[in-house]
Amino acid sequence: MDPVWGPDGKEIFYRSGTKMMAVAVSTQPSFQAGRPQLPWEGDYMFGPSSGCGIKGTTTTSYDVSPDGQRFPMTRENDQKMYATKIVVVLNRVEELKRKMADAGGKKD
Repeated sequence: MDPVWGPDGKEIFYRSGTKMMAVAVSTQPSFQAGRPQLPWEGDYMFGPSSGCGIKGTTTTSYDVSPDGQRFPMTRENDQKMYATKIVVVLNRVEELKRKMADAGGKKD
């Protein structure tokens, strides 16, 4: 679950339960994958569409730094520390038009 290409395109990272896995790959002359390696293991959050959701979508809960050495992730226990707030704005363009009209068309 949660596959992410490494920044150089020569490695794929993915999750297998609590294990973070890494596989060296080559795409020339054809796709070949090496033996999966286990860089580390831990209780980290999974992305919202890790194991289900709309086909073709991928939303992981981590990323790989440009140098391929760091992985920003959220530990499973850390999510309890933060409250999630979602704000949905509808008709934003209409609201801006109304505010511009109320201000006499003046631009700040």
